[in-house]
Amino acid sequence: MKNRTDRGRSRPFRLGIDCRLVLDKPTGIGSYILGTIRGLSAVAGGLRLQLVTGESVPATLTAAASQFPDVGFWECPLPPFGLRQKLQAHRYLNRLDLDVLLYPHHDVPFSLKMPVVTVVHHVPSLFVGTGPNLAKRMLLLSSLAWSVWRSQRVVAVSGYTAQLLRRFFGVPGRKLAVIYPPPSPVMTAEKGAPLPEGLRAGRYFLSVAEWRPHKNLARLVRAFARARSGLGGDWKLAIAGAPYGDGRWLPEEVERAGVSEDVLLLGKVGPEGLRTLYENAAALVFVSLLENFGYPVVEAFHFGTPVICSNAGSLPEVAGNAAVLVNPRDEIQIADAMLKLAADPGLRQELVQAGKQQLPRFSPAVSAEQTLKVCKEAARNP
Repeated sequence: MKNRTDRGRSRPFRLGIDCRLVLDKPTGIGSYILGTIRGLSAVAGGLRLQLVTGESVPATLTAAASQFPDVGFWECPLPPFGLRQKLQAHRYLNRLDLDVLLYPHHDVPFSLKMPVVTVVHHVPSLFVGTGPNLAKRMLLLSSLAWSVWRSQRVVAVSGYTAQLLRRFFGVPGRKLAVIYPPPSPVMTAEKGAPLPEGLRAGRYFLSVAEWRPHKNLARLVRAFARARSGLGGDWKLAIAGAPYGDGRWLPEEVERAGVSEDVLLLGKVGPEGLRTLYENAAALVFVSLLENFGYPVVEAFHFGTPVICSNAGSLPEVAGNAAVLVNPRDEIQIADAMLKLAADPGLRQELVQAGKQQLPRFSPAVSAEQTLKVCKEAARNP
């Protein structure tokens, strides 16, 4: 019988997950997908996963799926983004026998015949640049509008993101669920990577950010330059993150600020190296102008690193009472926060303890359970 297994029980809930953004090189959404699969493996009773992949299956996806008791793979040989996949992906996906498809980003294909749950990680802004030009941001907004309209349920990675979806797209509250994403790979990285040359434990501030406009790194460098004379000794600023676009602008900003010897541009750092940087930093300084979640704040909490972060976007929600909040457009305020933390070990310890208390909000089990609940609701109410 179609609705029974060979043991006579009701058939398992059939959940599809689009995994085409799990690539051989790490991506943020790829990490979200892998973390979701690992989390679901702990709550997998009566659940069958169908993982949609590209023409090849990355080893990281195979490893994550190996923990799952009932899993299959399905090839969709199209790119995960763009008009071509929007027009053609349904030819592959509609052949799957699914109760619901979990789509981990907002480029949902046309003509799908199953219920869809879309995960929104980012709502583009027309006023704060994140890298793509204004025309591309408008295109992303139109794609997002289609996806949230098409989906039976929409998962927002923060309350701030949900607020934007309600305000700009009219998404009703009954359709929205706020679910914090699963932990990043950094939080499960092995210990033992060496500290980069030039850094001393407890004598540097850390920023973890790609060199994109909204990460506000030029203003951070200028703020550090203001604080540098008051810090004394051998204090440094370490920036871990890959260049985006023209990679010359940030070194030039460091040189103009007169802190070339005290700012280390580390480029992209792997999970093990980031763990070491977090564990030995005096504080994380994350002064982004626009964040829909903000993984570095949670990573810092996990590794016992005090946090200075901006009071913009989702960051006050994510940080709670466990960070020194600053206006990210005020260099003096950022500099004063660095000086304050450098001089006050008691405050640093208070922030570490407060950060530990925030961690249960970001539990992988809670994230997986809530995601599965939303998917089942979408299947019941298409």
